[in-house]
Amino acid sequence: SWSSGTIAAGGSKSVTVTFKPTAVQTYSGTVTVNSDKTSGTNTIAISGAGTQAVVSYTISGYVKNAGSAAISGVTLTFSNSGGTATTDTSGYYSKAFTAAWTGMVTPSKSGYTFSPTTRSYSGVTTNQTNQNYTGGVAPTAFRIWIDKNGNGIYDSGEGVSGASVRVNSETTDRGVTDSQGIIAIPNIANDAKIYAQKTLYSMSNPKAVDANFANTRSKNPYFAGTVNGKMYDFVMASDIMAADGTYTDFPGQGKTLLNAAKDTQGNMLIRLVHPKIGWNLVVSFEEAQSTAFYDQIKSGFKSYANYMYNYTDGYFVVKNVVLVKGAYKDTPQWNYSDVQVKNSEWPNAHIFGNRYNWQAHIHMSKYFNGMDIYSGDPSLYNWYSTLGHESGHYLLGFWDEYLSGSKQKYQINGTGTWTYRIAHDGGTGETNEFPNNYGVMQSQYNGVHEMSDATEYYPHNYSSADIVTNQSYSRQGQSCWTYFKSYYQNDIKTQMAANGLTGFSDAFFNNLIVPPHTTGSYPGSDRTKRNGPAVMNRDTVSFIEWNLPAARSTRQSQNVFDADAVVLDETGTPVSGADVWLVSSDRRSFQGKTDKNGIVKCGSLLIGKHLEAYLNGRKAENMIDIVRERYTLIFPVNKRDNLSTDMIITAKPDSTNPYRLTITASGSSLSSAPSVTLSQSHNYSVSVSMTASGANQFSGVADCQYDSGDLKIALGGSESSGQFGIFSTESGPASGYYIPGGELEMAYEPTSFSGTGSFVIMSSSVPVPSNNGMIQIGNVYSFGFSDTVGAVRNVMFNIRLPESGKGVNLNLYGWDIQNKTWMLIQGGSLDKKQFSISLASVDYPAYALFTIPQANDPEPPNPVTGFTASTGTSLWSVNLQFTAPGDNVGVSDYDIRFNTVPVTDDNWDKCLSVGNVPKPASPGTLQSFSTEMPDPDTVYYFGIKAIDEADNSSTLTTSSLPVKSQAADTDGDGMPDAWEKSNGLEPNINDAENDDDGDGLTNLQEYQSHTDPQHSDTDRDGYSDGDEIAQETDPNDSESHPMSSSAVLGDVNGSGGEPDLADAILALQVVAGLNPQNININADVNGDNRIGLEEVVYILQKAAGLR
Repeated sequence: SWSSGTIAAGGSKSVTVTFKPTAVQTYSGTVTVNSDKTSGTNTIAISGAGTQAVVSYTISGYVKNAGSAAISGVTLTFSNSGGTATTDTSGYYSKAFTAAWTGMVTPSKSGYTFSPTTRSYSGVTTNQTNQNYTGGVAPTAFRIWIDKNGNGIYDSGEGVSGASVRVNSETTDRGVTDSQGIIAIPNIANDAKIYAQKTLYSMSNPKAVDANFANTRSKNPYFAGTVNGKMYDFVMASDIMAADGTYTDFPGQGKTLLNAAKDTQGNMLIRLVHPKIGWNLVVSFEEAQSTAFYDQIKSGFKSYANYMYNYTDGYFVVKNVVLVKGAYKDTPQWNYSDVQVKNSEWPNAHIFGNRYNWQAHIHMSKYFNGMDIYSGDPSLYNWYSTLGHESGHYLLGFWDEYLSGSKQKYQINGTGTWTYRIAHDGGTGETNEFPNNYGVMQSQYNGVHEMSDATEYYPHNYSSADIVTNQSYSRQGQSCWTYFKSYYQNDIKTQMAANGLTGFSDAFFNNLIVPPHTTGSYPGSDRTKRNGPAVMNRDTVSFIEWNLPAARSTRQSQNVFDADAVVLDETGTPVSGADVWLVSSDRRSFQGKTDKNGIVKCGSLLIGKHLEAYLNGRKAENMIDIVRERYTLIFPVNKRDNLSTDMIITAKPDSTNPYRLTITASGSSLSSAPSVTLSQSHNYSVSVSMTASGANQFSGVADCQYDSGDLKIALGGSESSGQFGIFSTESGPASGYYIPGGELEMAYEPTSFSGTGSFVIMSSSVPVPSNNGMIQIGNVYSFGFSDTVGAVRNVMFNIRLPESGKGVNLNLYGWDIQNKTWMLIQGGSLDKKQFSISLASVDYPAYALFTIPQANDPEPPNPVTGFTASTGTSLWSVNLQFTAPGDNVGVSDYDIRFNTVPVTDDNWDKCLSVGNVPKPASPGTLQSFSTEMPDPDTVYYFGIKAIDEADNSSTLTTSSLPVKSQAADTDGDGMPDAWEKSNGLEPNINDAENDDDGDGLTNLQEYQSHTDPQHSDTDRDGYSDGDEIAQETDPNDSESHPMSSSAVLGDVNGSGGEPDLADAILALQVVAGLNPQNININADVNGDNRIGLEEVVYILQKAAGLR
């Protein structure tokens, strides 16, 4: 510290010598003083010691997997006696040092590898943060295999080559297996999920031949995108079905890869256990649709895909849906599509319509809602579940289960034709051998997302057509599940052999498709129903919008829109039941019948087209000149001659040429030939020359180009419309033949037709000859059978009724064309929506419903009171209760509907009807019942209206509060099965009062609080779920946690006061690694149980008054 200067005689000078030791040892040296006084050099010896410096620092970081999920329990070993550290549940580790350290850190955990494998340090004296590692399961190879011999264990040669593999939620493959079925995937976490799949073969679609499309591949929609002419792909996958029906990627629910078996070479074995039939469907439309409607179609098909996946327990997958554009009704693309979406059609389908090269389809109405075909929406449950029902016919070969073997409905007003079932269905003194609902092939609307199984078909003689379901009768006693298993196992076996896939044993195929109800689902208090699989696992629907090349309607389809048509009479009163048509230069398309408000939804509107309405010989029309939300059509004053223009129109096909029709008009006073024009698609129109063919009768012949069309009939100021379809007795739909427009279904037996041939069914709005002063309801329905058909016996007519004006004492009458009079048909039954009657034979060419005129009753019933809804006690159910209202004449029905949003008058038409509604009781009676809902554990809103015999409706009454449907809860412990399975609990054991994670909350309280029953601190904020619930903070929000009674946030020194600079200094010392004493860890502000920079900032802001 001193280099030169003067020292007085007898004085002294202190000199400090500073040195920096590099080790703990003794150091020595000399200090030399040169003096000009003595002219000499004086040397002074000195010495000092190097001692250990005191330091404080940490080495810290996180260990996580490739998906950034924490890996707990990892041991980090510090060499050179540095000790160890272990990661916590967040993957965090920290190791403190008080001296400089040099060495290596090595992470380890059984079954894992890490990157980097080590970290090296030299002379560390400061904090080392973010010293992170990425861990994963050791890169042991996976072997993907199929149990070819069916013995349940891996045997040599069962590896699957070319199988693709994905990890966790990845949407791209990690690679494919080699020739031995092996693939190595490094760095995978122990809790990772693995999904492997292999397409074994593809089934060609018989309709996909180019010959159906003018031998032009570019006109063939079955080759759109990746469809490539395939009907389906058969895939085997590794995801595993749990008890609740949910599919989870390998190794399954509640398991880790450490549970997985290995082969003798150490390869982890992943078995392909999930067979999937991945369908491709071509969907066509009657005419161009609006963008909004296409969006509804896509939404509906996505839900339909999940619905089918659900009820087939994951065996049915929808892969591609081709939406045909630019080619509409009566084009090859329409004729050979899988699904035809018509403007107005009661849904129906052909059995195995996809298995042959023929014009068979699923027919769907644009607006079907389960009750009618005019007010639904493809995105709603009743539409897509009905598509699922029809797919049971078309794709899976099922017959209906709401019909008996003779295709008769089993119950009509408490009676029916199923003699055995009615005598054994649990009535007074009877055994209960039958479920209320067999499943989707009986009724798809009440939430039973299942197929019938063998336990529901009690052994009795299925050859007797009146005592079994049509499915059982037609499939020799097989339930839907039994038939599905047997047919597709044989089909897959045949196709695999044809594709050169050998070495698979019978045991493999016998175990391929396993019905779920191995112990039986009926009889009992409820069907065995599961929440899952609610959605497809790993599969998504791809929509391919296919346009016919150079289609002239491409431009038009871009401008198409939807709107309402409202039909009024000359006084401005809404007209119910009017037929509404959309007319363009090249086609006429039926839009539907108006409701009680005179409204019908219309699609495919385009400027330049026009709307027409017909009823009782009157015609109204309106040009579409600009885009509107509603178009009004007003009937002119009725000036027609009621006697001379009333008639019945029928059509009969030629025996050798079914497209040549003889059209006949007959009436009791018909004296002149009507003008009849037959129209079909693509601007085809022919005027039919009508000449006298008998008393009050005129006929003419017209040739058709297509199998459906319409008629325009005019006479004496009367104008009417009709639509017809040409059918064959040899290719009937599964449920029955449906008249164009969907108002009438003719259900038939296999022996209904004594011969084979074609026939025509027609619906017309033409004014009919009088019938003793009675009022006709709906349209006239005519039947014309070719001479080769012969007698038609044992059929049932199911006639959809108009929304209003149907009256009481409704009866069916047949038109006696010889005597020009109406004949009463005895029998029949009536409910709110349908009139049904069985006919021993079809004896008349036309039929119509008539009712007795009723006294004028404009007064509606009183509103329903006391309407409440509550969660039911059985699966998926809701209990409804209300007090029966009064009426001046009498209440005849209740109309109860539901929605997932509040029910209002504005959305009433979009709400779905409740099933199992009781008949009205005496006014003031408390009525209650339970009904099944489409989905479990779902919030629903309800509304009710009372209806009297004059079809007057009361004002809307809504339930006081929304209510949740009952979730599936097998053990009755208040926690849904799906939630228990996903949270590691047991759905078959009542474990509601257990506290598995020790946080002070029972499992039931965890469910009610939406917390994790397997972790005491769901939001990882350092406070247990029980403490947070007790102190009314949110256990699911890490920013919300209890305030400690002994500390204030930021009070690092524990003084009990507000944070100040002293706290800030102490916190900075912690951050700097100086390890000050007496730190109050409860002062932590961000819930990570440490004092860090966030605490420093918080304290400074508090001290500065910024907080």
